Amino acid sequence: MHTYRSDMTNPDLAAEALRAVGVEFRRRGHVIRLISGDYSGTRLDLSCGNISTTVGRDKVGLLRQHYAEAKYKAECARMGIKVVSRYVESNGDIVLMCRTT
Repeated sequence: MHTYRSDMTNPDLAAEALRAVGVEFRRRGHVIRLISGDYSGTRLDLSCGNISTTVGRDKVGLLRQHYAEAKYKAECARMGIKVVSRYVESNGDIVLMCRTT
């Protein structure tokens, strides 16, 4: 098992990211346990952002990427900016097109 550091500390944003990846999970206190697919057995500690898992960096990177997207969307909403479209480039980058409301 490997442990990776992340900034995944917000439970609502973490849940949004996990749903985007299509992973089932259970939250108890500050710990989220992933219970489906390749991520089964993965543990996310929301108190510090640590991800303990047997999956590779690419899979952890996918979780981080979706968390960053959820975090960005939440910040946009806070500032009155609307995300009007989303696409993924061939290199995996997520591009969000936004408009002020």
